[in-house]
Amino acid sequence: MVRRILGPPGEFDVPAFANRWFHWSEISDCFWPGRGCRSEKAKPELAAARNLGGVYLMAWCDLAPTVLAPTAKELQYIGETNSFKNRMTGFGRSAGFWGERDDGHGPAWHWPKGRNRHLWVVFFQIPIEPLPKHLADGLRKWMEAVALEEYRHVHGVLPPLQVASKHNRAIRL
Repeated sequence: MVRRILGPPGEFDVPAFANRWFHWSEISDCFWPGRGCRSEKAKPELAAARNLGGVYLMAWCDLAPTVLAPTAKELQYIGETNSFKNRMTGFGRSAGFWGERDDGHGPAWHWPKGRNRHLWVVFFQIPIEPLPKHLADGLRKWMEAVALEEYRHVHGVLPPLQVASKHNRAIRL
């Protein structure tokens, strides 16, 4: 007997982790690899997201965006990962937040080097249990694509860093 495989969602209806945006300074304090085991002490609320995976949104603005969805006008990038800590660390290293640029996140090379003063990130865990790895990976990528499409539907274009990466140019903040 063939088991029915559920289809992926057609809308981005995922609750935000901790129901809020996190400023880059919080992420740096919690996820920075040079800080060792301080994550739980530095940012206990955020530390719980370190090993989760799903979709993340990056925005550039003075205060956290009021919209917790991929339709926020301040968005610069939409991505997916199986480890938020690894992806944020890779982005920070590639964007030159902790010194010289390093490998780790391709689109971050199109980010203005070292600029993170107004950077905000929101995390959306994509539940993958009890899916096999290939379906879990596919579901995260699908949900990233759905988030991109929702942004494009509202704003008429993809987020700036997605466009910059595609055309191999830097974004302006």
